[in-house]
Amino acid sequence: MTLRDRLAGLPSTLRPFAHYALVLLAFFIPIHVRTSINLIAVVLALALIVGNWQGLGQRLRCNWPVLAMWAFWLMHVIGIAYSSDVSKALTDVVQKLSFMVMPLIFMLIELDERKRYNICSAFLLGSLVSMLIMLGRASWRVLTASDGDMLSHFIYCELTQPFHPTFFAMYLALALAIALQRLYDGGLGEKWRVAYTLLALLLLVFCYLTTSRAGIFVMLVALIFITMVRFKYGRSALIAMGGAGMLVGIVALVGVMQTGSTDSAVAGILHRNSLRGYTSDTQHDARLQIWSTVPMVLKGHWLLGIGPGDSNRELAEVYTQRGFKHLNWKLNAHNQYLQTSINIGLAGLALLVIILAYPFVLRFGQMARHAVPLAFIAIMVLHFMFDTMLEFVQGIMFFAFFYSLFFCSTGPSAPSTACSQP
Repeated sequence: MTLRDRLAGLPSTLRPFAHYALVLLAFFIPIHVRTSINLIAVVLALALIVGNWQGLGQRLRCNWPVLAMWAFWLMHVIGIAYSSDVSKALTDVVQKLSFMVMPLIFMLIELDERKRYNICSAFLLGSLVSMLIMLGRASWRVLTASDGDMLSHFIYCELTQPFHPTFFAMYLALALAIALQRLYDGGLGEKWRVAYTLLALLLLVFCYLTTSRAGIFVMLVALIFITMVRFKYGRSALIAMGGAGMLVGIVALVGVMQTGSTDSAVAGILHRNSLRGYTSDTQHDARLQIWSTVPMVLKGHWLLGIGPGDSNRELAEVYTQRGFKHLNWKLNAHNQYLQTSINIGLAGLALLVIILAYPFVLRFGQMARHAVPLAFIAIMVLHFMFDTMLEFVQGIMFFAFFYSLFFCSTGPSAPSTACSQP
């Protein structure tokens, strides 16, 4: 066999390894960030070698989620041109490379229903392993601690390390949605039903232990959403639930965007908390204060924002002007919608809304079949209201991977039904 023949047969030889690498990546996402980043490089290399390049242009023209993801990243690249701190802007763009890489990977590597199912199974297993590691470390710390307050300190500050509690709770919410759908789908043996039931309970308990209020709330929403879809409570009930949630969110955001009224509201909250013995820099108060500064930061830059490298500096200056001296200058907007508006303006915010809304609207008529992908969108929509998930590698990688798996993937039976029993 000549060298040319061997090279010609290389893609077919390596093709199974591309799927195994994706499974391994899904496993490590909730366990170790750096390992996951290295695996992305491996998967990308395999995708470029063994991927299906035939008709890629036609498939791209038909795949709006991929184009929207790429446009979102490109807007951050353009933002470098008008950012004062180019170094930070470049760092932000590099962190968000997953928005370009992940859709391309899932466009090139064709996955059938069984392979998608295996990827979600790997994520479930990785979440379980990560929880067991964290619980084991917590138990060891408690058993060896001499300080009586060590337990509460560990649970509140260190339990989910190296992950932020809200980020890890986000992982757990998706894991719960996957486990519940498989449990509700039926077709499982008695042992598997017991296993998935115990896993769902562990996910709920561990989410509570993270002490992330946003995470606990979103976990409960995921549970209710999957249960309503699987037991066919009807789209009207889901619309009512979603509409109520959106209304509450909009009212809250509009309220804090009204700078004058927010000042008095924050002052009232701080006064009440001081009477209760709370400090003025509680997480809840800080969020209200941060959100109220966004209109001042965006003044004159509503369309394209101030650039992805300048948000912390501009926010810090407004903190000083408003007298929020207790706020750390490193604090971002703690709301992805507001943070995106600061970075790349209302144009970028509109694109983010399209990324989230388009798949939901497209799959809404087939909710039972696409329950987990739609639950994933709901989880991200809600988490984006409470934190800047797309400003850190942990959140970017998670969002880009599963969004691409659910909505950008090609192959038999696509769009994905990754979490249904094949």
